Amino acid sequence: MRQLDKDQQGALQQSAFRPLQQTAFQALQHSASLKGLLKPFKGNRELAQLAEQCEVLEQGLLELAQGLLAQVRRPPFTLLPTRLIEQR
Repeated sequence: MRQLDKDQQGALQQSAFRPLQQTAFQALQHSASLKGLLKPFKGNRELAQLAEQCEVLEQGLLELAQGLLAQVRRPPFTLLPTRLIEQR
């Protein structure tokens, strides 16, 4: 069996499945704690800020999910009897 050169090995590693690591989730900004959600909002501004944080967090999670979906839509994962779909 012939040995792969470094360029071919690098290409194989790049196309391989990359599992989600803790750093992927750390890239998402952490929103307010649950304790902070229990206190009443003092005005519309705080509620609007929370809504904006939730939208940013949702967008970050969607990007992570889309990256994962892009990986599982390629062989050999397409041979598995599973189905992942994007929902909104």
